[in-house]
Amino acid sequence: MPYAERHLMEGAFRSVRGPLARAASLVLDASILTLLAVVVLIVATGGGVVEVAGMRVRARTVENPIWILAAAITLRYATRFWSPFLGLKRWPVEALIAAGLRLVVDWIPVRATGLFRRPWPGLAVVGCLAFLLKVFLASTSPGFFSGDDVEIHEMSMGVLLGTHWSVWDLRSAFFPMVFIYPAQRVALALGGAGPDTLVLAGRVMVAFISTAVISGSRSRCSAFCPIRRAGT
Repeated sequence: MPYAERHLMEGAFRSVRGPLARAASLVLDASILTLLAVVVLIVATGGGVVEVAGMRVRARTVENPIWILAAAITLRYATRFWSPFLGLKRWPVEALIAAGLRLVVDWIPVRATGLFRRPWPGLAVVGCLAFLLKVFLASTSPGFFSGDDVEIHEMSMGVLLGTHWSVWDLRSAFFPMVFIYPAQRVALALGGAGPDTLVLAGRVMVAFISTAVISGSRSRCSAFCPIRRAGT
């Protein structure tokens, strides 16, 4: 093929590749934003079942969206020179990556370590955040992980409501009756007679106990292994 003709073909290919690359980048950017919104929505609401083009789509966990999101972000990073994010010149992909790295590597660690210069305030912040997160997940993710969880509530709610549900004879009544039953008793006294409310009350108690153990563990460790400050 003559040089001039080959040069013209390469120029035509580049002129076509430019718009196609920008269009592909926009599709990737829109897909990334959509997947991020889906992940946030599932985390915030617990997901659900939706119909898309006559098909039922179950969106209960964020596992599959996160895998797809990771693949889309990797592909967008590989094609970062094709177009800025969403086609906006003030949002080049490399600048966004650098800003994200500064946020994760510099800003967040500095602010986070500042909270722990005094242990107890930092521990209180972490404990409150952990407790709120546990309660949020318990309220947005109903259901049971295993049959053991079901039997714990069967035992406590059976005594509370005066029913005779069959529970495995080998199960100890200590945890259901000492920790779960009092919380459900309070919920019932406040008007929460539904099973969903009573189960949530038991889970809030578990969230509280598991969070309180953090401060108790810290106190015991400090008692057994005193922290020696520099110069003492």
